[in-house]
Amino acid sequence: MKKLFVCSLALGLASGLAGLAFSQTLGIEAHGLYVFDFQGDLASYKLEPKDGGGGGLAFVVAATPYLKFDFGIDYFSANLKDSDFTGVKGGHIDMLPLTLGFRAGPSLDFAFLYAGAGIGRSFNNWSGGTGDGWVTLKDSMIYYACLGAEIFLTDILVLRPELRYNWLKPELKGDPIVPWGETSWKEDWDLSHFQGRFGLGIYF
Repeated sequence: MKKLFVCSLALGLASGLAGLAFSQTLGIEAHGLYVFDFQGDLASYKLEPKDGGGGGLAFVVAATPYLKFDFGIDYFSANLKDSDFTGVKGGHIDMLPLTLGFRAGPSLDFAFLYAGAGIGRSFNNWSGGTGDGWVTLKDSMIYYACLGAEIFLTDILVLRPELRYNWLKPELKGDPIVPWGETSWKEDWDLSHFQGRFGLGIYF
Protein backbone atom coordinates (compact mmCIF):
# COMPACT_ATOMS: atom_id res chain seq x y z
CA MET A 1 0.00 0.00 0.00
CA LYS A 2 2.83 2.38 0.89
CA LYS A 3 4.58 1.70 -2.42
CA LEU A 4 1.33 2.30 -4.28
CA PHE A 5 0.86 5.62 -2.49
CA VAL A 6 4.43 6.73 -3.27
CA CYS A 7 4.05 5.76 -6.95
CA SER A 8 0.73 7.59 -7.19
CA LEU A 9 2.22 10.70 -5.58
CA ALA A 10 5.22 10.60 -7.93
CA LEU A 11 2.94 10.29 -10.98
CA GLY A 12 0.79 13.13 -9.72
CA LEU A 13 3.80 15.42 -9.22
CA ALA A 14 5.16 14.52 -12.66
CA SER A 15 1.81 15.29 -14.27
CA GLY A 16 1.60 18.60 -12.44
CA LEU A 17 5.08 19.63 -13.50
CA ALA A 18 4.34 18.65 -17.09
CA GLY A 19 1.19 20.75 -16.98
CA LEU A 20 3.15 23.76 -15.68
CA ALA A 21 5.84 23.28 -18.30
CA PHE A 22 3.27 23.27 -21.11
CA SER A 23 0.32 25.36 -19.99
CA GLN A 24 -0.26 27.40 -23.20
CA THR A 25 -2.55 24.90 -24.91
CA LEU A 26 -5.14 27.25 -26.43
CA GLY A 27 -4.52 30.23 -28.66
CA ILE A 28 -6.04 32.71 -31.09
CA GLU A 29 -4.30 34.35 -34.03
CA ALA A 30 -5.22 37.22 -36.36
CA HIS A 31 -3.47 37.43 -39.71
CA GLY A 32 -3.29 39.25 -43.01
CA LEU A 33 -2.71 37.39 -46.25
CA TYR A 34 -1.50 38.10 -49.77
CA VAL A 35 -2.94 35.82 -52.47
CA PHE A 36 -0.87 35.28 -55.62
CA ASP A 37 -0.12 32.99 -58.57
CA PHE A 38 -3.66 31.81 -59.30
CA GLN A 39 -3.77 28.91 -61.74
CA GLY A 40 -6.69 30.45 -63.64
CA ASP A 41 -7.09 27.22 -65.61
CA LEU A 42 -10.49 27.46 -67.27
CA ALA A 43 -10.50 25.24 -70.35
CA SER A 44 -12.80 27.30 -72.56
CA TYR A 45 -11.69 30.85 -71.72
CA LYS A 46 -8.65 32.80 -70.54
CA LEU A 47 -10.19 33.81 -67.24
CA GLU A 48 -7.61 34.65 -64.57
CA PRO A 49 -7.74 36.53 -61.25
CA LYS A 50 -5.15 39.15 -60.32
CA ASP A 51 -3.23 38.95 -57.05
CA GLY A 52 -5.41 39.83 -54.07
CA GLY A 53 -5.48 40.20 -50.32
CA GLY A 54 -7.50 39.54 -47.21
CA GLY A 55 -7.28 38.39 -43.62
CA GLY A 56 -8.63 35.98 -41.06
CA LEU A 57 -8.60 34.35 -37.65
CA ALA A 58 -7.31 30.99 -36.43
CA PHE A 59 -8.14 29.18 -33.20
CA VAL A 60 -5.28 26.93 -32.07
CA VAL A 61 -5.19 23.83 -29.88
CA ALA A 62 -1.68 22.68 -28.95
CA ALA A 63 -1.79 18.93 -28.32
CA THR A 64 1.95 18.96 -27.50
CA PRO A 65 4.73 21.51 -28.04
CA TYR A 66 5.36 19.71 -31.36
CA LEU A 67 1.79 19.25 -32.69
CA LYS A 68 -0.92 21.88 -33.06
CA PHE A 69 -4.39 21.91 -34.60
CA ASP A 70 -5.96 24.99 -36.22
CA PHE A 71 -9.54 25.93 -36.96
CA GLY A 72 -9.39 28.88 -39.35
CA ILE A 73 -11.69 31.33 -41.08
CA ASP A 74 -10.33 33.56 -43.87
CA TYR A 75 -11.66 36.08 -46.33
CA PHE A 76 -9.93 37.24 -49.51
CA SER A 77 -10.86 38.73 -52.86
CA ALA A 78 -9.25 39.21 -56.26
CA ASN A 79 -10.16 41.28 -59.32
CA LEU A 80 -10.37 39.56 -62.70
CA LYS A 81 -8.00 40.32 -65.57
CA ASP A 82 -9.37 41.07 -69.02
CA SER A 83 -10.38 37.80 -70.62
CA ASP A 84 -11.72 36.05 -73.69
CA PHE A 85 -14.82 35.22 -71.66
CA THR A 86 -17.64 36.56 -73.90
CA GLY A 87 -19.86 39.06 -72.12
CA VAL A 88 -17.64 39.34 -69.02
CA LYS A 89 -15.45 42.36 -68.33
CA GLY A 90 -14.25 43.37 -64.90
CA GLY A 91 -15.74 41.94 -61.73
CA HIS A 92 -14.07 40.10 -58.90
CA ILE A 93 -14.26 36.91 -56.87
CA ASP A 94 -14.66 36.61 -53.10
CA MET A 95 -13.79 33.51 -51.05
CA LEU A 96 -14.52 32.61 -47.44
CA PRO A 97 -12.73 29.34 -46.53
CA LEU A 98 -13.38 27.49 -43.25
CA THR A 99 -10.57 25.03 -42.62
CA LEU A 100 -9.31 22.48 -40.10
CA GLY A 101 -5.62 21.61 -40.17
CA PHE A 102 -2.60 20.42 -38.25
CA ARG A 103 1.00 21.64 -37.90
CA ALA A 104 3.96 19.60 -36.67
CA GLY A 105 7.65 20.25 -36.19
CA PRO A 106 10.45 21.03 -33.73
CA SER A 107 9.89 23.46 -30.87
CA LEU A 108 13.07 25.46 -30.24
CA ASP A 109 13.88 28.03 -27.57
CA PHE A 110 12.92 30.92 -29.86
CA ALA A 111 10.42 29.39 -32.34
CA PHE A 112 8.14 26.55 -33.37
CA LEU A 113 9.07 25.53 -36.92
CA TYR A 114 6.42 23.52 -38.73
CA ALA A 115 4.96 21.92 -41.82
CA GLY A 116 1.25 21.19 -42.03
CA ALA A 117 -1.84 20.44 -44.05
CA GLY A 118 -5.59 20.94 -43.85
CA ILE A 119 -9.02 20.56 -45.40
CA GLY A 120 -12.15 22.67 -45.44
CA ARG A 121 -14.96 24.30 -47.36
CA SER A 122 -14.68 27.52 -49.36
CA PHE A 123 -17.78 29.68 -49.78
CA ASN A 124 -17.31 31.51 -53.08
CA ASN A 125 -18.94 34.42 -54.88
CA TRP A 126 -18.62 36.22 -58.20
CA SER A 127 -19.78 39.84 -58.30
CA GLY A 128 -19.42 43.02 -60.32
CA GLY A 129 -18.58 43.40 -63.99
CA THR A 130 -20.77 42.51 -66.94
CA GLY A 131 -21.13 38.90 -65.76
CA ASP A 132 -22.91 39.91 -62.56
CA GLY A 133 -26.35 38.36 -62.22
CA TRP A 134 -25.96 35.38 -64.54
CA VAL A 135 -22.58 33.90 -63.64
CA THR A 136 -22.34 31.89 -60.40
CA LEU A 137 -19.19 30.65 -58.69
CA LYS A 138 -20.15 27.58 -56.64
CA ASP A 139 -18.84 26.66 -53.18
CA SER A 140 -16.14 23.99 -53.14
CA MET A 141 -13.80 21.87 -51.03
CA ILE A 142 -10.38 23.35 -50.28
CA TYR A 143 -7.12 21.61 -49.32
CA TYR A 144 -3.83 23.17 -48.30
CA ALA A 145 -0.21 22.51 -47.38
CA CYS A 146 1.90 24.99 -45.43
CA LEU A 147 5.36 25.83 -44.10
CA GLY A 148 5.92 28.39 -41.38
CA ALA A 149 7.08 29.37 -37.93
CA GLU A 150 5.79 30.74 -34.66
CA ILE A 151 8.43 33.16 -33.37
CA PHE A 152 8.15 33.68 -29.62
CA LEU A 153 8.03 37.35 -28.58
CA THR A 154 7.07 36.42 -24.99
CA ASP A 155 5.87 33.24 -23.27
CA ILE A 156 2.38 33.79 -24.70
CA LEU A 157 2.80 36.14 -27.70
CA VAL A 158 4.00 34.90 -31.12
CA LEU A 159 4.57 36.19 -34.64
CA ARG A 160 3.55 33.70 -37.32
CA PRO A 161 4.83 34.00 -40.92
CA GLU A 162 3.57 31.25 -43.22
CA LEU A 163 3.59 30.21 -46.86
CA ARG A 164 0.55 28.21 -47.89
CA TYR A 165 -0.60 26.54 -51.11
CA ASN A 166 -4.33 26.01 -51.58
CA TRP A 167 -5.98 23.52 -53.94
CA LEU A 168 -9.56 24.29 -54.97
CA LYS A 169 -11.57 23.89 -58.14
CA PRO A 170 -15.06 25.39 -57.85
CA GLU A 171 -17.69 25.12 -60.56
CA LEU A 172 -18.43 28.22 -62.61
CA LYS A 173 -22.01 28.19 -63.87
CA GLY A 174 -23.96 30.32 -66.33
CA ASP A 175 -27.71 30.73 -65.98
CA PRO A 176 -29.99 29.41 -68.78
CA ILE A 177 -31.05 32.93 -69.77
CA VAL A 178 -27.99 34.97 -70.71
CA PRO A 179 -27.74 38.29 -72.58
CA TRP A 180 -27.22 36.71 -76.00
CA GLY A 181 -29.68 33.82 -75.58
CA GLU A 182 -27.34 30.85 -75.32
CA THR A 183 -28.08 27.77 -73.26
CA SER A 184 -26.79 27.22 -69.75
CA TRP A 185 -23.26 25.89 -69.16
CA LYS A 186 -20.95 24.95 -66.33
CA GLU A 187 -17.24 24.28 -66.03
CA ASP A 188 -14.71 23.60 -63.27
CA TRP A 189 -12.30 26.49 -62.69
CA ASP A 190 -8.89 25.77 -61.17
CA LEU A 191 -8.34 28.53 -58.58
CA SER A 192 -5.40 26.90 -56.79
CA HIS A 193 -2.95 29.53 -55.54
CA PHE A 194 -0.25 30.56 -53.08
CA GLN A 195 -0.76 32.67 -49.96
CA GLY A 196 1.81 34.63 -48.00
CA ARG A 197 0.44 34.97 -44.46
CA PHE A 198 1.61 36.99 -41.45
CA GLY A 199 -0.12 36.82 -38.09
CA LEU A 200 0.06 37.75 -34.43
CA GLY A 201 -1.07 35.11 -31.93
CA ILE A 202 -1.60 34.81 -28.21
CA TYR A 203 -1.73 31.63 -26.10
CA PHE A 204 -3.58 31.12 -22.85
